[in-house]
Amino acid sequence: MNCIIDATKDEKYLTLGLWGKPVVYYPIRTALDSKLFLNIIVVTESEYVRYIVIELFENEIIITNIFPKNGLLINGEAVNISTNTLEEIAKNMNESLMFSLENTILNPEESIIVKDVNSFELSLALIRKREKHIWLRKKILERIQIKMSLFSHVVEENEVCLIGHSQFDQWNISSLMGCSVYNFGISGITAKEYLEDIFEKQLIKNIRGRIFILIGANDIMLPLAIKDIANSITNLIDKISMKFNVPIYYIETLHVNGRLDRSNEQIDMLNSLVKCNIRKNIIWINTKKFDDPFGNLDYKYTSDGLHLNETGYLVLKKLLEEKLKE
Repeated sequence: MNCIIDATKDEKYLTLGLWGKPVVYYPIRTALDSKLFLNIIVVTESEYVRYIVIELFENEIIITNIFPKNGLLINGEAVNISTNTLEEIAKNMNESLMFSLENTILNPEESIIVKDVNSFELSLALIRKREKHIWLRKKILERIQIKMSLFSHVVEENEVCLIGHSQFDQWNISSLMGCSVYNFGISGITAKEYLEDIFEKQLIKNIRGRIFILIGANDIMLPLAIKDIANSITNLIDKISMKFNVPIYYIETLHVNGRLDRSNEQIDMLNSLVKCNIRKNIIWINTKKFDDPFGNLDYKYTSDGLHLNETGYLVLKKLLEEKLKE
């Protein structure tokens, strides 16, 4: 079966950059990933489009200026088509005929054609959402590389170490009660990633001082049961506790405010499970001080309903220093 990418439309939109790739790249990539087609044929009269497609795909596709007589026809500006949709259509296609994807009832996202500023900006957001895990993973690994020299520092007895995600990583803190602070926080990271990418690779050399752990806000977004997320967190804490015989404080996951990607009900369940299963020698830190009267993260402490602002970090600093005094 042929897949025909119609790249005869406006060159301006076909070659617009969407997260580092031209618009025409996306329907071609989806067709290739589906593994449904004997030939993927790009039809264009533009020398520039021809050049771009060859640069990106080399011998994986056929380029011509004449439409074949049969196959599945896809608009070259349809950047949100999924492989699942192609599979469903292919099941019922007569391979000897030409069938246009535009004759199919698609969901609102897949029906978007990049033909103006609004459709372009909407596609930017949709692709970012769809590929967020790839982008985030790259950022996490880059951030780990940036902190490699910091990880190798030996945290002495009169010093403090912070282990966790962005709520630590974004904190510009140098000392707590006169003790130097070494911030090992990594934005976007989960407990499982921290264990596998940092701890098990022995990037953290030695900690003789006190450790504060704040992790779990990103884990909530994983397609896992809350009990499995809690197990990942307690597993990380256990491994840290077994390696470093020092006081360890666990800061329960803070509530959020106005977020669709995380809920306070999930966070409460997670905190409850972690607290029940955590080692007895771990010092638990309650975060209710950050809540408004309705149990949400108070807007005066946050920049976006999740991350802390300057005022929020002042509260966090006071909270940790109170624990250090005990």
